[in-house]
Amino acid sequence: EIEGRDVTGAPPADRNVAMVFQDFALFPHMTVAANIGFGLRARKVPRAELRRAVETAARLVRLEDRLRDRPEQLSGGERQRVALARALVREPAAFLMDEPLSNLDAEARSRMRLEIKALQRGAGAATLYVTHDQVEALTMGDRVAVLRDGLLEQVDTPLNVYDKPATGFVARFIGAPPMNLFPADLLGPAGRGTVRGVRPERIRLVDEERARIVGRVSAIESTGPETIAHVDVGDQRLLVRTPRALEPRVDSDVGLAFAEGDVHEFEDVDGPAVR
Repeated sequence: EIEGRDVTGAPPADRNVAMVFQDFALFPHMTVAANIGFGLRARKVPRAELRRAVETAARLVRLEDRLRDRPEQLSGGERQRVALARALVREPAAFLMDEPLSNLDAEARSRMRLEIKALQRGAGAATLYVTHDQVEALTMGDRVAVLRDGLLEQVDTPLNVYDKPATGFVARFIGAPPMNLFPADLLGPAGRGTVRGVRPERIRLVDEERARIVGRVSAIESTGPETIAHVDVGDQRLLVRTPRALEPRVDSDVGLAFAEGDVHEFEDVDGPAVR
């Protein structure tokens, strides 16, 4: 349903949606202005109205000075903004975006995430945004739907998807680094589930006598202000996110502590959470 109307059987042209593609899908022989206004020209919108609409959309994406250029003269981020303007100019009921940032470098992706979110807020149209990048999903979405093999694992706010994963799969998929999942009996007698999990940032490095688990540091990953410590507990490896000032030494024994409320329990590694 779009705006309360069932469009399942409606031809695509009658659904009032605009598509933003992964590969920009711009016409190389057309100017920026012609690319933005292509859909309106196909609908035979009067010339003066078309020009106003194209100029308005170009201003929204900050391309008003590039309207006479062709795609080959633009950067990747600018080409993506042309594709966004082409969708915006239609004033649709809904936007469909298919991994629109995957062809951009890291800096451009970060910048475009903010721009797309601002444009969506301004347009006020529902947006369905498909991505494999969990950072995009968590930072851009009002609600996040996690799918696996075509089935919905969880639909919720970004914070709830992160803090209250509905399944072990969601717990492993969302988070960088992901939630530690391990056999339930690693923490003593198991509950109803066979797997327990703790987020890396919820684990603290402590003295062995105050530890819930003791392990040995096998590797260290520095991310600048933080460190990811790989700690082996028997044949189970746990990841611990810790401030750089508390970085442990490789091959040292460390204690791990965490609150009971930070422990999640699942029926199995991909199964539903045990509430």
